Amino acid sequence: SLTFGSLQVKTSSSGSLVTITNTGAVATGSISASLGGTNPGDFVRTSNCTTLAPGATCTASVTATPTVVGSRTATLTVQANPGGMVVTNLSVTGLAPANLTIGPAGLNFGNTIQGKIAMVQSFTITNTGGVTSSTLTVSKSGNDASLFTTSADTCLNVSLNAGATCTVSLTFNPLANTPTGGKSGTLTVTATSGGTVNGNLSGTVLEDAVFVSTQGQSGAAGTRSAPLRSIQGGVDAAIAGGYTKVLVTTGSYTAANGGLSGSTTAGVQINGALTVTGGWDAAFTAFSSNSILDAASAASHVVWISASNVTFRYFTMQGGTGSNTDGYHNYGGGIFIANDAGAPRTILIDSVTVTNNAAVQSGSGITAFYGENLTVSNSTITNGTANNGAGGIYLSGTSGSTILNTTISGNTGYHGGSNFLDNQNLRLDGLTMTNNTGTSGYTDDIAIWGGRDIRIQNSDFNDSGPAILVNGNSGYNVTGLIIDNNVFRGGMGGVNGAAIREIQALITGHQITNNRFDLGTVTNLYRNHYPDYTATPATAAGLIILNTPNHASHNAAVASGNVAN
Repeated sequence: SLTFGSLQVKTSSSGSLVTITNTGAVATGSISASLGGTNPGDFVRTSNCTTLAPGATCTASVTATPTVVGSRTATLTVQANPGGMVVTNLSVTGLAPANLTIGPAGLNFGNTIQGKIAMVQSFTITNTGGVTSSTLTVSKSGNDASLFTTSADTCLNVSLNAGATCTVSLTFNPLANTPTGGKSGTLTVTATSGGTVNGNLSGTVLEDAVFVSTQGQSGAAGTRSAPLRSIQGGVDAAIAGGYTKVLVTTGSYTAANGGLSGSTTAGVQINGALTVTGGWDAAFTAFSSNSILDAASAASHVVWISASNVTFRYFTMQGGTGSNTDGYHNYGGGIFIANDAGAPRTILIDSVTVTNNAAVQSGSGITAFYGENLTVSNSTITNGTANNGAGGIYLSGTSGSTILNTTISGNTGYHGGSNFLDNQNLRLDGLTMTNNTGTSGYTDDIAIWGGRDIRIQNSDFNDSGPAILVNGNSGYNVTGLIIDNNVFRGGMGGVNGAAIREIQALITGHQITNNRFDLGTVTNLYRNHYPDYTATPATAAGLIILNTPNHASHNAAVASGNVAN
């Protein structure tokens, strides 16, 4: 018998030989060879046999070419007269050609926010044929193909054995600026032996924002066309849905009109990483004017930021009381930045107005505890009242904070406009300080209580009482203080009158440089506490003293460039 094994359908084997021998004593008659049996059409024979002398041989060659899948059999009959007949059984198994299939037919990644990555999904490629495929190629096509990112691919440049599989895994990854709407593409896997299969790719890009409007509705989708009414509702929806932005139209937001939460702790609490931007026009296409958040004296804070990586801009906050009786929320009637579970980090407060707020303790406008990288810029903090500390802004234990290009005016507190307690790497730059009132008499504008590496620069002080108080009280040493390139004008008088006032002794390594003083209005340039409360008068002679490093009347390690206005 001849067995040709397994062959792909319509693929021919090489020839196999059958040897015919005359074992008789006389020559055979004419020899014939024929195919018969069940599937003779799946075999081809050739023969060089005519007649055979005694002991002679000849051969017949047989080639198998299965026409269908499965077992194929036939017989080869060789006969002569005289000589008799011999029969050889022939068999081959037909195998299906390599055939690629793909499943599922398509991947739908659903709704995905701009800048986010959808969950990974996979196509499975299977060779349903009976033989190994040729090498696979994998490609994507379509206008949106680049949005569908391959995360893993076990198909590219491999050959699939019969019944074997490979996978291509993808994500849907719209960029932050990808236009919204439905997106599509095609994944194509091809093998010369195996064919081509296509898988559909689809997803919908959602705008990375929750929208809030004075014309919005509670329970709305929070989209540009169906905004929410409540800012707190917008913040909560954004955090729950994985959005990074909340956009708020201009107008007034109160608890009474559904714009604020109604909580007695905060009108709005931001407890997740977000950029919250107010002031949008009704179509959310351009800036109009600051959105007004009015706690109407019904909440301790207008806004409470208790998370890291928050940007908050283009709002006006008013009516916060800073009066919660728990001793924690009685700071920061306007904006309170704190979290017991971990101090907020990387906070930007920009282009806000914080006005007509109060605090039982300090920082009726803005208070921050123990955070890192807080920036308040291009803002106005005004008309705040605190029973203790500062009427405007109070920072305690922060690191890397910056107050930039901000006006602090008309605030009243024990230390006037601002109080900074034991901060590190603090930068106060480009401030306008005016009409603040410190009920202690020590300062109207800035009180530094301890801290390290503090820079006060490029600022304008115009108040009737002392401008800067530096307190190196026990436990709150001040080191690395730089007071540079500021303007001091106004009376700056009173019993402790001086542009710069030092109390306690533990103040080291500080610099007073390049400041300008209005000698016509400033009472004293500097007043120390130890050893003798000496005041450096606002005179030409006083400027000489102030420009002398480590003078007996002050201990500035660097003192130079200070001039009369």
